[in-house]
This record gives sequence, structure tokens and C-alpha cells, in this order.
Amino acid sequence: MARAGSSLSSVNRWERGGSPPRRETAEKLDALLGAEGALLARCQEAKDGFTVPPWARDLASIEAKARAVEVVAPVLVPGYLQSPTYAETP
Repeated sequence: MARAGSSLSSVNRWERGGSPPRRETAEKLDALLGAEGALLARCQEAKDGFTVPPWARDLASIEAKARAVEVVAPVLVPGYLQSPTYAETP
């Protein structure tokens, strides 16, 4: 925290979702932690109000273009094994 110039109360506020760090602070933390831009991107998403990647934000257009699912792996779809549809599939 000291190397980034942040106080314990600031870090606590960030962790509780009170407010994201300022851009300058996020850049310092990203560099200090070796996050290679990932931390900075998450801070920007928090400021924009988005928690999903840009490509997944317009679900209506994604669903309109969707045609079929060719392969579904239960490992890749959490909760899939518990779905009634999967249980009824021969």
C-alpha cells in the first residue's frame, strides 16, 4: 500500500465496492502487482458500471444471431448437470 501511496482505508473502500481507485493509483497498483493491465481494465469497468466484457454486453443481439449449440461440456457450463432439461435428455 505504501509503495502505491494508498491508505488502508482506501483499500478497504475499494474492497467493499465503495468506489474504485483513481486511474493514477490503479496504474501504480497494476505495475507493482505485475497485472499487465488487467487491474487497470477492471477498474475502468467498475467506473463504467460494467462487469462483463464488452463483447457480451449486448445479449439481445447475441441471442438473435445464435442458432445452435453443437457441443456442451458440463465442465464448461456450471450448474448444467443440475438442469431439468439435461436430466430428461436421453
